[in-house]
Amino acid sequence: LVTIAWTAVAWIRANRTASADRFATANLTRACAGLAAVATVSMVVLAPSADHPEEYLGDTLGELVEPTAAALDPDGTYVVEWKDAYFFGSQAFGLVSELERAGYDVGTYEFWRVPITDSRTKAIADVDQEIVFVTGTFVEEWRARPDVQEVAFVDPRTSTELAEYEDLRAELIADLEGDGLDELVALVDTNLFGLNIDQAISAEARTISARMIRLGQGTAVFLAPPGATQ
Repeated sequence: LVTIAWTAVAWIRANRTASADRFATANLTRACAGLAAVATVSMVVLAPSADHPEEYLGDTLGELVEPTAAALDPDGTYVVEWKDAYFFGSQAFGLVSELERAGYDVGTYEFWRVPITDSRTKAIADVDQEIVFVTGTFVEEWRARPDVQEVAFVDPRTSTELAEYEDLRAELIADLEGDGLDELVALVDTNLFGLNIDQAISAEARTISARMIRLGQGTAVFLAPPGATQ
């Protein structure tokens, strides 16, 4: 709205007399000021109740931070790694931030230097343990490993949502198989987000997988020796 009004002022200045220009400019200036005031007040009113994008991911992460921190040595050096079946490790970056805020020496390996920044990049020789963020079917795989310790777990789904998830999973697999996309079926349990953005799937499959992503999956945190995820 401000841009439209500003354009009008510029047009008037180019096409009207000086007196008319001053009159129109004054009125439009007052109108712009009024619009700016309305926009500012509305944002002040709305901001306290606004949610950040994908807040449900933060809710799940929030339940994992405290038990994870409680299992760490305050003098230890850690890297966060992940095996994420549905959201490409985005919550793991949040875990780095939360643990760092709590006073722990934590970062990632060199591979993630660009998104995590140089100051949080660590060499494997300097790391005491890996903090491994694990979701979905990968949780049971990691629970079967003898060299790791599970320190936190949460499943954000209610019993009703668990049943819904299983129904959606069956529908999604049937849709993929019906379209001859059998090679993508494995992604349902191992890389749901990657499946969701694959251009080969149908609109229905995209809708189903998006709902499954929104519901979430069981999520755990493990402590593992350096190099366990390499």
